[in-house]
Amino acid sequence: MVDVEGGVRLWMDDNMLIDSWDGQGSRQLQADTGAVNAGNHQFKIEYFKATGNGHLIVSGQEADGDPIPPTAVIQGPTRGNVGEELRFTSTGSSVAVGSHVVAADWDFGDGTAINGVSVSHAYQAPGVYLVKLTITDDKGLSDTTSQQVSIVDAAVTPPPPQPPVAVIDAPAQAEVGETVTFYAGGSQSVNPILTYAWNFGDGSVGDAETVEKVYAEPGVYTVNLTVIDDQGLRSDAQQQIAIREAAQPTAEPTVQPTAEPTQPVEPTPAEPTPEGTPPPAETPVEPEPTAAPTEPPATPGDGTPVQPVQPVIEVTIDGAQVPIEEVDGVKTITVPTGVIFQIDASQAVATNPALTLSWDMGDGQPPLTGPVIQYSYAQPGTYPVTVTVSDGEGSAQTTWQVIVQ
Repeated sequence: MVDVEGGVRLWMDDNMLIDSWDGQGSRQLQADTGAVNAGNHQFKIEYFKATGNGHLIVSGQEADGDPIPPTAVIQGPTRGNVGEELRFTSTGSSVAVGSHVVAADWDFGDGTAINGVSVSHAYQAPGVYLVKLTITDDKGLSDTTSQQVSIVDAAVTPPPPQPPVAVIDAPAQAEVGETVTFYAGGSQSVNPILTYAWNFGDGSVGDAETVEKVYAEPGVYTVNLTVIDDQGLRSDAQQQIAIREAAQPTAEPTVQPTAEPTQPVEPTPAEPTPEGTPPPAETPVEPEPTAAPTEPPATPGDGTPVQPVQPVIEVTIDGAQVPIEEVDGVKTITVPTGVIFQIDASQAVATNPALTLSWDMGDGQPPLTGPVIQYSYAQPGTYPVTVTVSDGEGSAQTTWQVIVQ
């Protein structure tokens, strides 16, 4: 008997027994050789596979001999993971000519039994299991085979390590000689932080969570903080601080003391003179004039408003200068959406350390402060940017616009 899917031809001793070259589907073909002489005989088979699932099984038996039992064959994996669907099939099994399979019974060794030519099963615990297949034909004959399957726990991929997040807590401005406190305790980390490394931008460094620092020269300094956790993961943060000259004390105005008025001198009674001689004339004494108070000179500290000069501003993206244009009389810059740009007015602060700057970026976010800021817009549009400059005695505002494309 020939169990085939595809085309097949079968010869014995150059005698064609089966010619089914044009057939395509799965089928069983039988042929009778008739009486044969004792000895060796030559069988020839031609076969072509019509589909990816083609198969060919050739079997035979004596017409008047004992019946031939089926042959059970397991096709399936020998290892897998817990919970993984494993597929097993019995299509490689065979039966004798003139017989056909009536049952394919599976025992997966974990208490699960299934009947079917092709089946799937998932094991719920690791271990080594014995899979058994029993093939039974229509004559009641059967054959059993087995195969071991090793099941292991599926590999669990650990989450990627989370680095810390460095956070600097410090003022944006201070004076020369003033003690400034830098605090890194707001830094966040899944693992314990072991190292705090500060660089204050003037050549000095620090290595504690809280550091006090005094700047000796005015200017704008970039402070860098590096934190490293116990896994060796690190994070950096930066912040600029503007250091201005220490304010000089204002001299108190000098007021000239007012002279006390001089009381007129009472005339001294004349000594009596001999009769007939007139007394000497009395001389009146004039009081000295009172000195007028001296008006102190006007100083910036006398309450007189002083209008600060608007600073020169430079705009850059990654170090490349962004042109500033006049559009309807308004200074205008154009930047891409989501790109960080820098506005630098530090030259004005270096010239006049008393200046403070506040930036309202026009998108509803809290204003930024400092001579140098970095910003980006999440949405395209035209945003009015209001710059407020103050020197402690007065303030001035100007409005720019940023076109975000």
